[in-house]
Amino acid sequence: METSEQNSSKKKLVVPLIALMLCAVAVLGIGYGLTSSSTNTSNVVSGDALVADLRGTDGTASLGEGKFASDVTLKYQTSQTNGVTKASIAGTTPVTVGSDPVNAVKIGGGKLSVTGTSAGDVTVKVDLSTTAGAIPSDMKFILAGSSNQYISVGSQLDAGKITLAGSDHTFTGDQVFTLYAVYNDVTVSGSIPDFSGFTYQIVFTVSK
Repeated sequence: METSEQNSSKKKLVVPLIALMLCAVAVLGIGYGLTSSSTNTSNVVSGDALVADLRGTDGTASLGEGKFASDVTLKYQTSQTNGVTKASIAGTTPVTVGSDPVNAVKIGGGKLSVTGTSAGDVTVKVDLSTTAGAIPSDMKFILAGSSNQYISVGSQLDAGKITLAGSDHTFTGDQVFTLYAVYNDVTVSGSIPDFSGFTYQIVFTVSK
């Protein structure tokens, strides 16, 4: 089974999540771009042979509207050296990308749980896009999953595989995904860019 956002004769399973950053607070609502080969019941998306469910990071319950994003306010801190002002997001935590530690702020997370009718690997791809407003040009994003990778706005990221295992025609697997914002030591002139008023959409596409 393959998945896609575009209509075709192929079988599809697409799980989109819409995140809203308003007044520097990350808030998320869940929506689904469904196709004729998929159904949605209680925020669980299913297609032929696969069911995808986005849960809380502890895996206990499906996420409802507004629950993917962390309850965090993005705040700035600035420093000045020799008349040069640099800005960073405050309250960061180190996240390793490759071998490099990066200071980042968690802005969302959840566990993607997949159920299928046979064992094996399913592929997960993730798209990040803006739906309104503008993200500061120097802001970056990290998607942490089976590995930590930078994810670019407007392009698709291969986020690895989820292995399904089990018995009796029920095979399951899951992966926790965390989204981080990065804005460190950015040289600014004049006013610091405003984060508020932009929205982004993150879409998980699962295929087998």
